[in-house]
Amino acid sequence: MPDADKLNVKMGLAAEIIRSLERLALSQAEAGARMGISQGKVSNLLRGVLTNLSERKLMDCLNSLGCDVEIVIRPAAYSEGQIRIYHEKQAVKECADEKLHQSDNDTA
Repeated sequence: MPDADKLNVKMGLAAEIIRSLERLALSQAEAGARMGISQGKVSNLLRGVLTNLSERKLMDCLNSLGCDVEIVIRPAAYSEGQIRIYHEKQAVKECADEKLHQSDNDTA
C-alpha cells in the first residue's frame, strides 16, 4: 500500500476513534486502559501522530470503544481500486445506545 494511502486509512480510523472518545467522554488515561494502549499513545493519536499504531491496532481500539469495523471488497469502478473509509453516523449512534442499554440491564 503506498504511504499516502496507508496514512489516509490510519487518519480515517483515528478520526473515528476521536469521535468515539468524545461520545464516551473518556479521559486519556481511561481511553488508554480501555483500548490497551498507554496514555501517551492516546495523546499522540489525538494530535495525529500515528507512527507507533498499526491499522490493525486502530481497528482493535475502535472495537474496544464499542464500534464495529467492516472491510468490504468489491470490483473497482476503474482499472485500479481505491481505499475509502466511510462513517455511518446512525450506526455509531445505535451502537452506543445498544451498549448503554446493555449496561443498564447488567446493573438492574
